[in-house]
Amino acid sequence: MNGKGYVSYDLKYLNRQAVYEFISGRGETPFSCSDIAQKTALSVPTVTKITEFFLSRDLLREIDHVPVSTVGRPPVLFQFHPGAGIAAGCSYDGSHLDIKLIDLWRRVRISRRFAVDDLIELFREELPKALQTVLKDSGMEPSRLMGIGLALPVILDSTNRCTDFPAPRIGLETAFDFEPYCRELAEEMGCPVFLENDVNAAALGEFQNSTVKDLIYIIVGSGVGSGIILDGKLRSGPHAAAGEIGYMRFDPHDRSGSSLEGYVEKRLSAEHIEEMLGCKFFSDDARPSTINRVRAAEFVSDYLAMCVQNMSVCLDVGYFVLGGYVVDALQDLVIPLTEEKAGRFCLNPVKVVYETMPFAASYGVGAIALEKTLPTLLGDIPA
Repeated sequence: MNGKGYVSYDLKYLNRQAVYEFISGRGETPFSCSDIAQKTALSVPTVTKITEFFLSRDLLREIDHVPVSTVGRPPVLFQFHPGAGIAAGCSYDGSHLDIKLIDLWRRVRISRRFAVDDLIELFREELPKALQTVLKDSGMEPSRLMGIGLALPVILDSTNRCTDFPAPRIGLETAFDFEPYCRELAEEMGCPVFLENDVNAAALGEFQNSTVKDLIYIIVGSGVGSGIILDGKLRSGPHAAAGEIGYMRFDPHDRSGSSLEGYVEKRLSAEHIEEMLGCKFFSDDARPSTINRVRAAEFVSDYLAMCVQNMSVCLDVGYFVLGGYVVDALQDLVIPLTEEKAGRFCLNPVKVVYETMPFAASYGVGAIALEKTLPTLLGDIPA
């Protein structure tokens, strides 16, 4: 109660949140208001009001009574409706757009991939059109779309709306402000838009598909970077640049690399590896010999092991996920080699695994959009 004698919005929201956490975790098991009251320690009248509100939001569905051998009126039973709200998780790499629709149980309802080669057209035409196509194909009502998450290969600033660095993969040679494009997209689709770095989003996607509390996702492709999950939370730092391991340095006498191209990133680039081996390696028609595959895996795992070791001793993390097309081409060799080499010098055991989810960035940024828009679905948002 506040000084005026009525229940504050904060308390009302917290009660709804407590009930939501219970009902969303029940799976398909039916429950009654008494069940909710018992598990949440809320009064039955309070629970009844909240269930009525959730019914109005389609978060609950009343189910047919199951005959039971009890005296008196059987309780009203409900089931959680995970399709009451969905988020669109999207990732763009400069040539393709991946879209996943994710429901309140964080299940992927539908996944589609589209060819798109222009960033501006992505925002103004291709993404809205693709979203409408995916919504139609899924059979979901557009009104259920709570938010859109978009993962991009850029270092975003602390507002997650601008980048001060070039992003050649998506055609950005200078700093770029995404805000007006996000605003236009939000107005057209009728829901908020959230941006995230693609590696951070992939780390979150891999985390959602794991059983650990701490995880670091490392990607080696056209660039080198990592996303950091500590205690179940994505950690991007005050400048949104945490995990940029492509800029780590290992040799104080080697002055190569710059603010535009990192020391590790330069060495693990596909171009450098192919130049070192003297043959094609990562193109579709490449057929590298066994000897060259072993040479490449030894080289890549040397640098990855140093990255894993440094991050392990600094952050006390023991679970690493590797991905990206350089790792894809060598996963059978690079994964065990990196784990073995890093393990020699880490203070605690480390586990290195290959990525478990295709296009994990789409899933991860969809989870971000769900989390950020859930308060709106639950009603009154605390000030």
